[in-house]
Amino acid sequence: MPLTTRLAARSQARKQRAEDDKLWAVALSDARVMADLSRAMSAEASRRGRAYY
Repeated sequence: MPLTTRLAARSQARKQRAEDDKLWAVALSDARVMADLSRAMSAEASRRGRAYY
């Protein structure tokens, strides 16, 4: 894989991690957001056949 492709992937991963951190911070202070995240994770776990606790 070319260096520019790896750097772009790393940059995208960093941006995604930053967005995830922001969403988690909001979820910690807003029960509605936390409930939405919980439902989404439960639905994904059901599709994959595993549970998150």
